Amino acid sequence: MRPLWARQVLGLLLLAFGGESQNEHTIEVFDAQCFSQGEAGQVDRSETTIRLLLQDWTSHRLVTTAAAFILKEWLGYRVETVQLPSLERSKEYAKLQETLRAGVWEADLESWLLTQASGHQEEINKLVEPPQPIGFSGRSGLYILPHVLEKFKFADWWKFFEEPGYARSVGFNGPNQERLRELLGSSFPACNVQELPWCGTGELEGFWAPSQCVQNISSCIVAVMGEPTWDQGYFEQVVKNLNLPIVFAYLGNDGLLWRRIQLDETPEDVIFYSWSSNWGAEHFGGVRISFPDPSTVSVIADFERTPNGSLAVDYPDVSLVKLISRDLFEKAPEAYWMLSRLTIGPGRLLELLRSTQPTASHDALTQTACSFLKGHVHDLVQVVAPPCVTGVAGAAADVFDVTSGMCAAPSSIDNFKCFENEQPSLYRSKTVIRLGQRDWLSHDLMRTITGMLLSEKLGYSVRYEDITSVVSKDWSGLLERNEVDAEMENWQVDVFDPAVQSYISGSGVISPPREIGWTGREGLFAMPGLVRDIPFADFYRFYDSAELPGSGFRIFNHTVTAAELNGTGVAPCEPGSTNFWCTGQIPGHYLPETCSRGGACAEAIMAFPTWTQGTFEQLIRNHNMSVAFSYAGSKQVSFLNELLERKVPTLFYGWTPSEVASSWGLQNNQGRVSFPDFFRGCAMQISMDPSGPRKCDIPPTIIYKLRRKDLADRASEAAYLIDHLRINQEQVELMLSMHQQGGGNLTTEEAACWFLKNQTEVVQRSVPECITNPPANPKIGDIVWSAVERDCVRLSCPRNASLIYDGTSGFIRCRVCSTENAGSVPSGDQMACTPCPAATMPDSLGEGCQDCPPGRYAQEAATASCQACPAGRYNPLSRQSRCAICPRGAVCTGGADALGATTFFAAEGFYLMGSESEVKKVFNMTMRTCADCWDRDDPLPSLGPFKCSAPSACVGNNTCIEGEQGPAMTGPMCGSCALGYQRSVPDQICSLCPPNWLTISVIFCVAFGGMLGLCLLSWSQDAGHGNLRGVYSIVLKILCNFFVQLKALGQVTDLDKVIKDLSSEGLSSALLTSPVALSLGIGDVLENPSTAIFSLECLMMESGTSAQDSHYAKVAGAGFLIPVALLFTLAAVGGCTWGWSLCCPRHHKGKRPLKWRILLSFSSLAVLEMYFMQPMVTSALLAVFNCHSSDAGENTLDTARWTYDMSIDCRATSHLQWQLASGVGLLLFSFGIPLILYLIPKMLLKRTKYTLQSREMWGVFGFLYDGFEPDFWYYESWMMLRKTYILIAANIFWLSPESRTVLLLTLVIYFRYMHLRDLPFDNRAYQGVDRLQFDSLATFTWLLLGRLFRTMLQRTENAIPLTYSPVFYIPAAFNFFVLLCRASYLVLREMIWPLQSPPTLLPECLRARLDHRVTFSFIPPEGLDGHQREHFLGTEHGSLSGLAGTVAEDWNLTSVAALPNQEREALKTIITETVEVLLRRHEIVHSEAPQVIYLPTFLLQMERVLVAAMCYAVKSRIINDELVQTRDTWGKWVSGIMTDTKGYLKDVILGREGHSSIMRTDSHRKWHDATGEHLAQATHLVRRPVSTEEIQIALYSLWPDLVDPITNRKHAERNHLRELVDAHKGIIDMHGQVSHIFDSAGHADNIVRRKTRSINVRRISEADEGDDGTSGLSSDGTHTVESWEQAKDILLGDSANLGDLLRDVGGPDECLGVAVRIPADIAHAGRNGVSKVPGMSLVTPLSPSSKVAL
Repeated sequence: MRPLWARQVLGLLLLAFGGESQNEHTIEVFDAQCFSQGEAGQVDRSETTIRLLLQDWTSHRLVTTAAAFILKEWLGYRVETVQLPSLERSKEYAKLQETLRAGVWEADLESWLLTQASGHQEEINKLVEPPQPIGFSGRSGLYILPHVLEKFKFADWWKFFEEPGYARSVGFNGPNQERLRELLGSSFPACNVQELPWCGTGELEGFWAPSQCVQNISSCIVAVMGEPTWDQGYFEQVVKNLNLPIVFAYLGNDGLLWRRIQLDETPEDVIFYSWSSNWGAEHFGGVRISFPDPSTVSVIADFERTPNGSLAVDYPDVSLVKLISRDLFEKAPEAYWMLSRLTIGPGRLLELLRSTQPTASHDALTQTACSFLKGHVHDLVQVVAPPCVTGVAGAAADVFDVTSGMCAAPSSIDNFKCFENEQPSLYRSKTVIRLGQRDWLSHDLMRTITGMLLSEKLGYSVRYEDITSVVSKDWSGLLERNEVDAEMENWQVDVFDPAVQSYISGSGVISPPREIGWTGREGLFAMPGLVRDIPFADFYRFYDSAELPGSGFRIFNHTVTAAELNGTGVAPCEPGSTNFWCTGQIPGHYLPETCSRGGACAEAIMAFPTWTQGTFEQLIRNHNMSVAFSYAGSKQVSFLNELLERKVPTLFYGWTPSEVASSWGLQNNQGRVSFPDFFRGCAMQISMDPSGPRKCDIPPTIIYKLRRKDLADRASEAAYLIDHLRINQEQVELMLSMHQQGGGNLTTEEAACWFLKNQTEVVQRSVPECITNPPANPKIGDIVWSAVERDCVRLSCPRNASLIYDGTSGFIRCRVCSTENAGSVPSGDQMACTPCPAATMPDSLGEGCQDCPPGRYAQEAATASCQACPAGRYNPLSRQSRCAICPRGAVCTGGADALGATTFFAAEGFYLMGSESEVKKVFNMTMRTCADCWDRDDPLPSLGPFKCSAPSACVGNNTCIEGEQGPAMTGPMCGSCALGYQRSVPDQICSLCPPNWLTISVIFCVAFGGMLGLCLLSWSQDAGHGNLRGVYSIVLKILCNFFVQLKALGQVTDLDKVIKDLSSEGLSSALLTSPVALSLGIGDVLENPSTAIFSLECLMMESGTSAQDSHYAKVAGAGFLIPVALLFTLAAVGGCTWGWSLCCPRHHKGKRPLKWRILLSFSSLAVLEMYFMQPMVTSALLAVFNCHSSDAGENTLDTARWTYDMSIDCRATSHLQWQLASGVGLLLFSFGIPLILYLIPKMLLKRTKYTLQSREMWGVFGFLYDGFEPDFWYYESWMMLRKTYILIAANIFWLSPESRTVLLLTLVIYFRYMHLRDLPFDNRAYQGVDRLQFDSLATFTWLLLGRLFRTMLQRTENAIPLTYSPVFYIPAAFNFFVLLCRASYLVLREMIWPLQSPPTLLPECLRARLDHRVTFSFIPPEGLDGHQREHFLGTEHGSLSGLAGTVAEDWNLTSVAALPNQEREALKTIITETVEVLLRRHEIVHSEAPQVIYLPTFLLQMERVLVAAMCYAVKSRIINDELVQTRDTWGKWVSGIMTDTKGYLKDVILGREGHSSIMRTDSHRKWHDATGEHLAQATHLVRRPVSTEEIQIALYSLWPDLVDPITNRKHAERNHLRELVDAHKGIIDMHGQVSHIFDSAGHADNIVRRKTRSINVRRISEADEGDDGTSGLSSDGTHTVESWEQAKDILLGDSANLGDLLRDVGGPDECLGVAVRIPADIAHAGRNGVSKVPGMSLVTPLSPSSKVAL
């Protein structure tokens, strides 16, 4: 297809002109007006709509618009234009065919059909009339501008561009992507790889470049192209195959046009795409580049539409054609003939195009077409639309002949209708049959009869051609000149003539002449009644006798005859003619010698001398007859009628049959003068004048029909009619007698019609029913028309043969079906070969079909013989069309003598659940109901073969693997262990049970080791009381949960199998996967130690329990495991504690009661046991639900079977009872234990004095809530439930693995959401624990997603091999290793980053780079003198550090421009949690939330909490330092560890006495006195700043007591915060002296004074006016107060007055000189009462000489 410059503009115009969209094509009513009223046609055919296809290039639109004007304004039709959507080439072809077939459009006036695919051409040719040329051709090409050819002589020859770089060097443009992007804008690229894969990418995006240009783009020039789909791939192939350095830049439709306009305005040396005739050379004068000439036009029909083809020739010149629908003639014949005749030659097209601009609008194109038509009204418009069609005023009164499409006189068109009810095919009317017309009646009747049959019976258009002027003897020339197609009556055919013989033999263009059915005879006749009156008047001798003169005959008298004929008798014999003998002495007559001598002669009235020229003249001369001839010409008949009326006996020339003979009653044997009989040879010498020797009579003439031979090719039915139309003598004479000229009263048409209606045998013989009424469904015995034989034939064939009949082509043949197609037999009606149905084959006679035996099949109909089932297929049934594929895991066998397989047995790794007879039975039932099961390798329902859960257990043919002591496995699918064998998981091979002693030993070691481990864990947890930095137990819990859940997920995601496969590939793979394998192993041990480490089943089977009962016994044991373990633990702890109390009673004096110690120790171990045993019990109880309804290949089993023992039916009542019991156990243990571990601590916290940090609570439940924020102490119970959900979801075996994967993924995503929402772990290690937990959830997420992606791809067309399965788990593996690294870091973090000292293990360079911890200190600056003071005053408003001095250097801190994010987050967390403490304390004390927060109080309370936390951190630092100093050698360290262990054991057995609160420690040291020796020695530790992590850990330690709702209520007996300060006052005031902030009374007084008083402090000279002017001031300038109250009044003034003071004294500098002297007693009283002064944050007790700076 060719483009128009702006498809978008056309679309808008279509909408503007009322177009509507139907099925993606647009239809617009053509309502433009060209000719004014009276200039065009006057007919109205607007009830008929003509639809013209409108393509989107200029020439097409111009031609279509011109045709639309003619159809609308000259012919009166309603015209619509149809615009099809722009589609890809193959879809465009389909759309053209679809819309043409549906009648959406009826004519395409400029089609490039010859360039389109051959298949498309064939389909279009079936729907349209034979394509006719429109008059011009088209040709695509590459062009240059004319000025380029002026500069370079050979620039229009392709070899000019052959050398790389040459054209570029002389000025041709190269590719420029920026310019292309700028030109196209958002439409870039016009050529993209998504639509056409060969388009360029990267730097060549938007281009296409041949390989030679890709390698060296700088040597190539650019060719500007349009859409890449225009001539898609053609010129790309030419450039590539001619090795031309040309790159194609695709600008699209609009871009190419505008680029072309730019080149016209500003010429450049560039190649561009265009075509003719459109706007190639026509508009811009472009010069086409010549490539090698093509040999044929067909090169463009089916070429490969990519650059990879082999084309290397130029685009050929293509003739453009008109496509006119076959239905248009019947719908609108005037439109059909107009479009058929419309031709636009190259000159006229160029005239149209040169009047149009490429950017012309729709209206401009319409106006151009209108102007063109107005200039060609006479030579174009009225030629294709003649006046008889348009009804133009003043036109001749001609009428339109629809059959020929021409105008004719009304008389020339016979409107007579004989057969009113006949409705022949109108399609034949487009074929015109021309019949010759002469001037005698029988000829006219034969012509009329033939014409009626042709037109009314067959539907042809008949035209009568007047051939009167052509002598009958010239019939061969008449036909050879193609003036007529047939002449139905000719008297001048001599079959003995050599020329005629050549026609008879098949030579020439004339078909062999055929007799018409009757004979004619010329002769001399006597008037009616003359023979009766004169008996011998019909014999020639009568006219040479003496009786003639007296017989009454008209005697020749020239004068009389001339007078009677009015001189017209001379006309036939004119001087100079060849008839010299009638121009003699008496012109117009012939007188023999007898009459010329003066004798009386009878006169014979002749017609023309050329009729039988010279024959009768010879006869009367040679027989000396007294007869003279008078030639009356055309007046012969009228002259004879006059003589007849006058009853004048006369001889005359005539012939029979004829109208005259009929009217006068003349016949061949009556009234005709008889001469000597004719014989062959009597007239050998032929002479055309009277001097010839002829004496014999003229014989009867056989009348022949003549037609052209090619008539049978274009109208075979018409040729048949002409050839078979026969009328006998009586019939023709009857018609002649009925005619008006023959004595009747009928016209020619009436006589012919009467004859046809009454002589039906003539009609049936010439136009048989096989033509006029062919059978709708021809069958044997019917008579049909054969276009090949051009005759009617009866369809018949032998019984073993069928008939091949094509009604269109007339092809008829009998064929033996078994010969042409060995798999078919004749159908019942023998009209076709019926293929034997599938599953049958022809019998030996080829007359019937027989069934295929078992083991053989006939897949398709018409199979010659049944084939044996191929390898891998089987068929146990007869009469089958196919063999079923052997089921997966089956080996097909059976059959003999090449009959094929009839059954199968299980292959290795598979198991069959039935016998051979059951296989056949199930096969019958299955294949009757499942049509596609034949081609599926699914196992037979309920039989299999099914894939064994342990494939290597099934060795084939239902045989199980052998062990050392016989079969290792048994039962269905070899899914049960034989006696003496055991396995850990269902998909493993059973192995021989170990010796009982070994199993018992392992069980004992595991039990003892587990108990010991729990004890150590309990002791370790108890020892870590208060150590909130340790994360060992937290990491242990997270990893244990992770390993258990990873094991469960690994079963669903096939992780176990993937790891095993990778481990077997080599050492490197084994090492790489070892962490995952180890993790899975740990998870297996934690989840199911009874199978992972030892086997209880072996012990039970050894004791006589069956293998089946041993599995159930194991499930029952899981239900009693926890109660038994708890009872054993209680007994063990009670026994040990009681025994120790008996052995060493002195250690128990003053201790807690024995029952209390036993309870605490048991409770601690019980919690740990329930925690670790809960997943074990859950897994064991879930095992009973591990039922599979499908095998390992996901094929449905006969029933749900227990995977641990495949012989057990899960739907059996006994197994259902076990499932019910296990369900109860899951509720009690799997869900009950987390609930218990939540409810018991909750009740203890709510109803007792215990807090989370109480030693009793910590010792029992600390393992559970260690690491969690206080608000989320219960979260471990939720995590236990989460673990339960994971285990249950992973073991819902009635769901498919994919469904379980989706369910697990949903749960994990929800758990991730919960974790991110709550972040339950405390923020120690900079939220490291939360991140560790998140890593575990992320690992699960990626693991499940990997499984889903792998399954998705394996179930699509893009299925990948299973060997690529590990690829999908790469993200999960990455997260797994991140998890391990983070866990390792958290464990080692306390060593790497010591909490209370610099990281000494790190190198200095790393320490300086990584250690940027933020710290806090409440030690004030050392001084504000000198430069430090000035610096402080300049930075005080934006500083958090003040003048820190060398404090940072003591901590070895390095400066950094910006605080690290983790430190920022830690600091924010501290502030956030401090605020949370304050808010909760307020809500506890006041029982309501704060409404208005008083800022000084808020900040003071925050300061109190932070100072308390810092105090606790400093104390912990000092204790730790002492521990390090006492264990500064390896020996001391080992001794200390042993001492700690003894203490742990003692505490566990005896119970720890003393104060349990971590805030009220039972340390023997005194921390309230700053002068204590231990504090004096730890000055550097107290002075060292406290890190954010230290404060955070201390804050967590203080949290439970600070927000305890019981101990912090309004009227509580004890104030924990005040007690803490009192206990550690020495640390607080050692350097910072800030303990006064905890004085509640002072703070209250300050609030009151701020509200009620305002003291203005002024200069000393204005302060107190006394008698001496210095009242109240001492001599040294200080203000002396007399009482503490007065000091408070001065110091605790309003903040506004304090500002006035600073302003009045001259600012801060002057203010520093103002002091208040406080007497010692007042100071002492103030020191003692500081805790009661609420506002003493600005006041420090001073000595008598101290000064307080304001």
